[in-house]
Order: sequence, then structure tokens, then C-alpha cells
Amino acid sequence: MIARKTFIAKGIMPNTVSGPLAIIDLGAHGVRMDIVQVAKTGAIENLENLSYPIFLGSDVFRQGKISFQNMQDCANIFSDFARVMKEYGVTQYKAIATSAVRESSNRDLFINKIKMESGIQLTVLESAEEIKLYFLTVKKAISKKFGLKDHNAIMCSIGTGSTNLAIIEKGNLRSIHTLKFGTMRLIEEISPSFNMKLLKNAIDPAIQSLVDDISTVTPIKKFDLFIVVGATVRALVNIGRENIGKEDIFSVSSKKALKILDNVGDMSPEEMVKTYNISDTIAFGIEPCRNFLTHLLNSVEYDKLVVPSINTKQIVLKDFIRSISGRPDNFDKQIISAVKFIGEKYQYNEKHETAVSNLAVFLFDKLKPLHKLGHKERLYLEIAALLCNIGKFVNFRQHHKHSYYIIKNSPIAGLSAEEQNIIAVITRYHRKASPKEYHPEYISLSPEQKILVCKLASILKIADSLERPHTEKINISKVCYDDEKLEIVVSNRSDLSNELWMVKSKCGLFTETYGMEIILTGK
Repeated sequence: MIARKTFIAKGIMPNTVSGPLAIIDLGAHGVRMDIVQVAKTGAIENLENLSYPIFLGSDVFRQGKISFQNMQDCANIFSDFARVMKEYGVTQYKAIATSAVRESSNRDLFINKIKMESGIQLTVLESAEEIKLYFLTVKKAISKKFGLKDHNAIMCSIGTGSTNLAIIEKGNLRSIHTLKFGTMRLIEEISPSFNMKLLKNAIDPAIQSLVDDISTVTPIKKFDLFIVVGATVRALVNIGRENIGKEDIFSVSSKKALKILDNVGDMSPEEMVKTYNISDTIAFGIEPCRNFLTHLLNSVEYDKLVVPSINTKQIVLKDFIRSISGRPDNFDKQIISAVKFIGEKYQYNEKHETAVSNLAVFLFDKLKPLHKLGHKERLYLEIAALLCNIGKFVNFRQHHKHSYYIIKNSPIAGLSAEEQNIIAVITRYHRKASPKEYHPEYISLSPEQKILVCKLASILKIADSLERPHTEKINISKVCYDDEKLEIVVSNRSDLSNELWMVKSKCGLFTETYGMEIILTGK
């Protein structure tokens, strides 16, 4: 099946993209591949669109793993994709898998089989990364019509296997949440044989329970925008207003939103397929989607419902082109914003933790010739410094261990679970103790990650030693080092006895890692 469509993607640097690109999206109930060509003008032309139903979600959501038959079927499809990619001369591609593979207990075996039989490397798109990509794409898509700056919003992406929520406060991400709710998942879990009457009787309490949980995650009482994305949502809205819309962004006031959902009526999925020319998967997901969205919209106060025409393939394609072009995603600000909201939630001392963070990254920059780490690792250190004491919310005693647990279990958009684990382990060692091979948090790391933790945790220890709460902020005028010592010169303090005592009690890991003694000098 070949479908050609051209559109302009602003901000793309096409000269850095050579040849056609392929994007493969493996979901819970189907797999899709687009092959596109980026022109010199920045226009993106669709060369090929292929899609196949594959019901991985039926396996994973009921049994926890992918069956061998579905593994083989999927490997065959990917082999076909590889053949088509070769015909088009595709050398650059991005293949991602979402909720079903993400939750499967045998996902590593599945990914290996796909690689062995098709040559295609499949990557699991984690929820936090998916939310990040949706946020960036939605923010740009609605900027002219609405914009997110200075607005409070909920962004909800509803898929067949899972639902992601992002709470946005004044244009910045406050928190993210992943729900094990999907339009088809609910059908499979509640009524595998699919009886519409039985489904409707069971769906209300199940979804209301989810909505009750959502209402506890944000202190925001009223939202300017309620943004919802997803193929089923888009179809639901189009059916409800009796108009298959062509516009990229559909919006309606809160007063009219529920009326549109009510207009869908009790048409069977089979009738929807014939009447509206939609897929079986979307048609069967309409009722769960409508029910969920109705409960959700009734649970919060908002001004306007916004439904952009955005899907997973689009957000992955745009990010893939950006990465090929070598442009940053400029998402660090949102990550730090989310981190500070976590700090507020656990009542951190913002002034002190910010001072520690600033000093930590200052030392990181000065020591770059020694550690040879980059921007990503600098961000890890900044986050660890901001959150290292949030464990005091649980208990002052062994608060570093509580901080580790909280960070590891507080998803942050733009950070993978692996990255958050590294940051959590860094905070685990911001006090006097150094990593030990019998510490479970430490031994779970790879050798490279252990070295990274030592390099960053040792810097954090020094920064935390020098920035003490309830004392005058120190001003460092000079940092210099040789093979044997690191000298830190403080310009606004002559008596550094307290700081020196703290540094000496926590400098063991730094000396072990960098081979230097630390000397404090005051003026």
C-alpha cells in the first residue's frame, strides 16, 4: 500500500539528512512503518505506509509475556519491513515498541529474535521518553492557537495499551504518570470475549477508580487546557460532532466537550467500521475511550478541550530527524522544572539545595579535564544535588537511602529508568559512606556506571560539605589542581574550620577516584 503526502516540517535541517528514513512503531495491537524523504526545502514526503495487526497486548496484558507464535509472526513482519527498506535504499531508521513490549517479562528475548531474523534493532520507548516527545510536539503544534506558556494544562495520550498523563503548570512540566489503561487493554482484561453490555457494566467502576487516583496527583484546581492525543480519541471526537475533521487541531469549550462525547450513541463497533471507515481496533476502543474521557473530564475543572492530530509515529519521526541533524532538544529546563516540583513535594530546602547544585556543577566544569564527562552527566549531577536530601521527608535517619528510593520511583519526563537509577545511586552516596561491592544499589550497576557514580558522587560530597544550611554562602574565587592536590580558594571567609572538618570527613571517595587531596584556603 503506497500513500504519498507532503508537508513542511519547520526547523528541520534537511542537508544533514541523506536518503529516505524509516519509522517503525510497534504497539500493543499493531505495527506500522512509514518511509519518508526529507527534501531540501524541509518538506517531508511519505513514500510508503505499511501496517499489520499483531496482538501482543492480548498476550502481555493477560499472561505477562509474548507468546512464541506472536514472536514469530512479528519477526516475519519485521523481515518484510527490512525487505521494503532495502528496496527504498533506507540506511537510517528508528524502530520503537511501546506498552506491550515494555511490560513483557520476555522482552529481551523478543527484541533479540527481531534483531536476529530481520536485522532491525528494536528499542523500547519508555513512558517518560514518550511523554517528553509528545510534550515537545504538542507544545509546538498548538503554540500559535493557544500556547502553553503561563498556562496550566493536562496532557493525556490514550493508547490501546496504556495512558500517559502530564500535569503542566505555567508551561512547565510538574509531574508525569503512566496508567495501565488502554482502549483495547480494558476490553481484554474485563471481557476478553467482548460483550458490549457486560463491558459497560464493568467499565464504570474500573475507570472511576483510575480517575480517583489521578485527582490526587495535582494541587492545581483549574486547568486552562485539557489536551488529549491518540487515534481513538480523534475518531471519537469526529464521530461525536458528526464531521470527520481535516484540521490539525480541534478545540471545544468544556461546556460542549461532554455533549460531543454523548453524541456517539450506542452504535456497535461493527457498524462504526462500516459507517466511518475506521479500523476494528479503533472501533472496539471507542466505548472504553469515551467512558474514560467522560470520567476524566468530569473530575477536573478546565476551560477548553484540545485534540491535536498527533500520533506516536509523528513524534518519533520529528525527534529522529532532530537527532540526525545534531540539534539539541532543549528539554533540560523541563527536566529541572519537574525535579524542583518533586523537591517541593517532599519539602526540600530550595535555597540550600540550589546552592549545593550550583557549586556541584561549578566544580564539575572546573574538573572536566579530569573526569572527561559531558553535558548529560552534568545534568545527572545537578539533579542529584537538588534532590539528595528529600529523603528527610521520610526520616532524618538514613535519609540518603530514602532519597534513593524516592528518586528511583518518581518518573521524570526525558529520563530513562536507567538514568534515574544512576541519579538515585549518586544521591545514595552524598553523605560520608562510599560505595561498597556488597551494597545492592551499587552492585546492580555496570562497571561503566559504577565509575560514573564514583566520579559524580565524590563531587557532590564536596559541594554538600562546603554549602552548609544556616551559614553564610561561600564564594569560591579559584579552583586549581595538580597531580596530588585540589585547592579551593574561598574569597569571603577566613575561618574555614567547620567546612574543612566536613570536607575531610567526606573526601575519601574523591581522593580514591581522582587521586587528589583537597585543600581549602580562605582570605
